[in-house]
This record gives sequence, structure tokens and C-alpha cells, in this order.
Amino acid sequence: MALKFWNRPPLQYLPEEIWKDGKEILEALLRLSEEPDHSPGTFVTIHGISSVDSTTPAMRHVYRDLFSLSGTSELSMIDYNVKETRQLDSADLIESLSQDRHHTQDDRVHLYGALAIPATRQGILSASMFLGPYSQTDNNSFLMVKSGELAWDSGVVPAGGVTDVHTDLYGAPSWIQHIEGLKLWLLWPSTKKNRESFFGQPKEVPMCIETAFKTLEGLQVLRVGPKQMAFKLPPQCLHAVITLATSAHAGIPVVSFEDFELASQIMAYTLEKSHGFKQAQYSAHWDNYYTNFLDTVEENDLSLWEGLIKRNPGHALVGPIKKWIATTRSEVEKCKQVSAYEQKKQPTAQGRSRSKRQKKSK
Repeated sequence: MALKFWNRPPLQYLPEEIWKDGKEILEALLRLSEEPDHSPGTFVTIHGISSVDSTTPAMRHVYRDLFSLSGTSELSMIDYNVKETRQLDSADLIESLSQDRHHTQDDRVHLYGALAIPATRQGILSASMFLGPYSQTDNNSFLMVKSGELAWDSGVVPAGGVTDVHTDLYGAPSWIQHIEGLKLWLLWPSTKKNRESFFGQPKEVPMCIETAFKTLEGLQVLRVGPKQMAFKLPPQCLHAVITLATSAHAGIPVVSFEDFELASQIMAYTLEKSHGFKQAQYSAHWDNYYTNFLDTVEENDLSLWEGLIKRNPGHALVGPIKKWIATTRSEVEKCKQVSAYEQKKQPTAQGRSRSKRQKKSK
């Protein structure tokens, strides 16, 4: 069904490289599903949202958050033509979403998407967000809070946007609410094999979907939309997304005591592997990924667990979690010091050239 969708307007008029890339991915997915030994994953459950009214989040709420940033800051957006992050004004995104692609193919057109639009009281925070099994008063879970508000952020992606395999947080789950549109979410659980495959390829971060089909296990395909629905991404759930119609979603990090065992295992493995790769191979691309990883662990993952144990100080896991937080924070600080040191000792291109000339002159 998705392949038929891709081969008709407006998707068939995408810039040629984007269209060909999406077509090849969907064809590979179809072949994979037809293999006799194919066993689809079932580790993520969809929660339907039956009650929809004027307070239900809609695309207009996402746009209000987007407009609130106009003229004040630039957004980190995905340029789907080259699959790179760019700093652009919200007007660039609106222009990209409003372009007519029903009649002609124009390779000069750029598809932009924003995946981390901060929530405001004029936008997402004014809507009745669906939290499923979670709440702000539940003693066994903790939703991220910033400035006294639930730390939702939202994303809007044009039809044809393909996001390669990545993970948003490193030891904490996320709660995702689909607001509008139609997407295929490709999900892989954080098994030992998948962690080794994903973190074993620092030259290719994020991992391309075709590589994931060959190397990762337990693929689950979620067809999300057009109706509103929600689901939980488990700790370090690897995922890729194919957008079949212009779509919006919102997400918020959340942790619960039942996630701790897996989350702590994941964090220990990821820190060890990432630190090893950092020492073994220097590149600007990997260094940026590594720095973002350390910041995410410290500012998001660990703060979530601290919030959970403050909410329920009598839980049996509070002691182990406190010890794990202290150990992990210490490891993060050590990694940061090594990162700063390696950046200082890494010679510039000019310095390398001068060093070579000096050696030749001796």
C-alpha cells in the first residue's frame, strides 16, 4: 500500500533523488516482509485516541509554536534533499510545506522538516495532550518538565521526508502522539546485536535504512495515521520514519521504574562504546555526534531519573538508581574531559602541512 502511495501524486513529483531513495526503501521493505523466515516485531503497542474535539492537538497548534519562534531564533531543520541538519528560519519551513507538487517535478525544490519545535502556551500546551498510562501525579513514572510545564516538543514533516535510523534519547523512553498525516515508523528494539550494529559504525551516523534491514533484528513497522494515536518508544529504540503525507506529531521523554534495568544496561554499553570510538577515530562529524550524545545524557536522561526518585523516594529502586546516576555522571565528565583534550591536540590542516614540511627539511 505504501509503495502505491509513493508512486502517485504528490509523492511521484518529489525531487528525483528523494523519490528514488524512498521507492528503493519501500521495495526493500516489501521484499523483507515476503521472506519466509520473516518474523515481525511486536514490542510497541499503539494506543488509539477516540475522543477528538476542539481541544485535541492539531496542525494549527504546531504552527502556533512555530510562529512563536519567528524573528527570535532559527530552528534546527532537516533538509531531506541532502539529509543534513540546517539552521533556518521558520518561514523556510512554511514555504517548503506549502509548495505545490501535484503537477511537475522540480529538483530545485528543497524539502524541510522541523523535528524539535518547543511547545508554548499558545500552541501544543494549550491543547489536551493524550498521555495514555502516564500522568503528572503517577508515583511510578516521571514526564520531563521544563520551566514548570510538560516538556513537549513537536515536529512537522513534508510528504516525502525520510529520516534515517537514529535514537532520540540514550536510556530513556519517549511518549509520541501522532497529530496529523500518515507515516511509516520502522522500529528496532535495543537488543545487544542491534546496539553492536548501530554503535559499531561511527562513519555512518545515523544508519541508513537499507543497512538496517540487513544488520538489525526485530523490525516492527507501525502505520501511523491518518487518525490520531499514540505509542511509547522504549529505551534507546532505534527508529526511522517514512512520511507519506505531510504530518505532525508531538513527543515527551518519560521514565518509569520498570524501564530502569534495561535503561541502565543501555547507558553503560553506549558510554563505553562511544568513548572507545572517540579515542580510536577523530572526525568532525563523529565529534559532533559524540558531544551531542554527552549533553543529551546529562541534560535529559539523568535529569529524568532524578525527577522520578524525588517523586517516589520510598521505592525499592531509589538506592540503585542514585548509585547509577552518580556513576554515570562521573563517566560523562571523564568523557567530556577527553573530548576537550583531543580537540586541543588535534592539529589544524595548516599545522599538519607545516609539520610535514619541517620533517622533510630535517
